[in-house]
Amino acid sequence: MSAGAGPSPGDSPAVCRGPLARFFNNPAVLLTMLLCVVGAITWSLTRPATTNQSQEPDADEAALRRAVASGKLMHFESEAQRLYRRGLGQCREGDLAGAQQTWSDVALLFRESESERAWVQLAESGLRMLQNAEKPAQARRAAVARLLEQIREHQDAGRMPEAGSLREALKRLYGDDPAVRDLLAEPGRK
Repeated sequence: MSAGAGPSPGDSPAVCRGPLARFFNNPAVLLTMLLCVVGAITWSLTRPATTNQSQEPDADEAALRRAVASGKLMHFESEAQRLYRRGLGQCREGDLAGAQQTWSDVALLFRESESERAWVQLAESGLRMLQNAEKPAQARRAAVARLLEQIREHQDAGRMPEAGSLREALKRLYGDDPAVRDLLAEPGRK
């Protein structure tokens, strides 16, 4: 091959590549790049969603997550804040009827308190939003009705210990859910 004439057709591919091409052809470099890309994709899919922290009552949400994760009790500045957050948790869990009841009670109990005004306003805002929300309570009611039917089948078959265990589990999971409380209290259900 003469200088400046370029590679001839008989030259091997390794001769035709520059230092950058040889660098990227290294298996260790390719594996490192692949791991970086997979890591970046995984991080972007699993990172917690950022929220608008501009409102003071919602500013401690990250602190709440840390407190729950470490098993420590969260300190609330007021009882209205604690109860508003209870309603917020109920809402996040899909217990819209429970959130509605909690927020209604917060608005009623703390309406006259000047120091609790922000929490009352947030509770009232939550109530307005719930008026327009879907009602997943009907799906929970249907699920509980099916579970109660299974319990009744166990009772009819004489499997009382199983029926009792299922009934207790159902009470633990749904006993404080206003959307299904009446189903659990029906006469004739043990």
